[in-house]
Amino acid sequence: MWGRFRRSTTIPPLTARAVVNPRAGGLARRGAESVVQQLRNRLERAGHCLERVEVDTDVVAAVGRALEGGAFDVLFVLAGDGTVRTAAERLIGTETALAVVPMGTFNLLARDLDVPADLDAALAVLAAGAAERIDVARVNERLFLSACAFGLAAEACAVREVVRDADLFAWPEVAFDVAKRLADARPIAMRVDDGRHGHSWRTHAVFVANGPFRRSGSLLMRRDSLAGGRLALYAQRQPGRFQALATLVHARLGGFWDEEIVAEDLDRLTITTRPRRLLATIDGELEDLRSPLAFRIEPRALKVWLPGSVSEAT
Repeated sequence: MWGRFRRSTTIPPLTARAVVNPRAGGLARRGAESVVQQLRNRLERAGHCLERVEVDTDVVAAVGRALEGGAFDVLFVLAGDGTVRTAAERLIGTETALAVVPMGTFNLLARDLDVPADLDAALAVLAAGAAERIDVARVNERLFLSACAFGLAAEACAVREVVRDADLFAWPEVAFDVAKRLADARPIAMRVDDGRHGHSWRTHAVFVANGPFRRSGSLLMRRDSLAGGRLALYAQRQPGRFQALATLVHARLGGFWDEEIVAEDLDRLTITTRPRRLLATIDGELEDLRSPLAFRIEPRALKVWLPGSVSEAT
């Protein structure tokens, strides 16, 4: 996807800083200190300087401290999607690039940028990377980089949080709560206005993406372009919870059915729902939203650090 941006010329020395969330799942086995040392070694080997590292579970404070004290080239974020969003919000409109080292559960932006899931491989190609600007999107002024979803998609995310925190002895109770939550899910009455047309229907699953998802099947949803300047709207059109669950499974396997593709060429849209208060997942993180939901795109607002080629990294 990004091969046309990767450069074979020598990269000038960079000044980098890093934010590390020690609670990120990918750091549990290795430890924050070990991973930071790997990053430092890799950057120094490539001729770059890692001048500051902030390790803190308070990611808002960590990002704020990392950005203090003058300009620099790249902010490495070793964390999950929530910390990446926090950093991206502060970097929008600046000349500092966001480099994502995937350490979370889904690692949505890292996957779209073709950053390897393996830590050693990720650090190697990022040390030989290049900058490029991508789109960001907002729902009621809240930033998202990949997608905002509600309905059963958000309920499934809430279930994931419960399951992740449960101990072995709580599993029977957890299983019951999961089944009840899905069984009690009610369809959402939805009115969509994209400035050209209006649509109304009832649905259990809605996705608004920062750029269309790839049509070809892959293990997880991915986007072909991160700088197309367009929103995409996907929604389950057939009534029923089982059809909604099928939509979620199909989406996780890499796409949507044609009848679920409402529009893939929007620069803004408004969704009015009943109920007005919604549980949503924004880049994999649970948040409460209140209808109407105003979505808009900010083309090429964020500078990111793309991975270089393996030959450049070695």
